[in-house]
Amino acid sequence: MPHYETVSELLRSSLDQLMSAEEFNDFRLVGGTSLSLQIGHRESVDIDLFSDVEYGSIDFEALEAYLRESFEYVDTLANVIPAIGKSFLIGADSENALKLDIFYTDAFIQPAYIEDNIRMATVEEIIAMKIDVVQRG
Repeated sequence: MPHYETVSELLRSSLDQLMSAEEFNDFRLVGGTSLSLQIGHRESVDIDLFSDVEYGSIDFEALEAYLRESFEYVDTLANVIPAIGKSFLIGADSENALKLDIFYTDAFIQPAYIEDNIRMATVEEIIAMKIDVVQRG
């Protein structure tokens, strides 16, 4: 059972909705939230969804359209290179929103770890991603 005590109800319900949507079938949860749900080490406040599909094949406009249909509040953040991903705030309103990152990644090595319909990167892959980020500076 995931450590749901490490996330807010907004994050849990948003994640459930995203993981159930066909538009997000190629994505898995990575980063601190994936790790916190798997090992329960800390609270987490955002959703990082990564896909290892071929670069240039994600239809970010279709994903944004889905978000706008599914959440009362959606705002885009212009802090990333559009070719590699997109960042959003999603939720009920600007005061009750969380950050959602949707990004390409290099190929995953292991199959997704799936629990309660949540597709997650494995702990080992998350560690490798964190080491890669630190090494890049």
